[in-house]
Amino acid sequence: MYGLLETDYDLRERRYENRSGSPNTETDYGRLAESLTWKLSPRISFTEKLEFVPSLEDISDFCARFEATLSFGRMQNLTFNLS
Repeated sequence: MYGLLETDYDLRERRYENRSGSPNTETDYGRLAESLTWKLSPRISFTEKLEFVPSLEDISDFCARFEATLSFGRMQNLTFNLS
């Protein structure tokens, strides 16, 4: 039976902007992210990643990203990826 291979969670991030002649733009961001790889068969795997990065000062200022990939193994070192 095939199943979960890997998960990864991350909760931290800090970003800076350096602009000469502008007001201070240093901002703290939180980061909530996860990654999952699921091997469906010996030659097929599904990978998904989700990331949410909100500003800690204003939750309405955020960035979100989602990725999903289905990989088909063709030969030993060759895969076909569908994203």
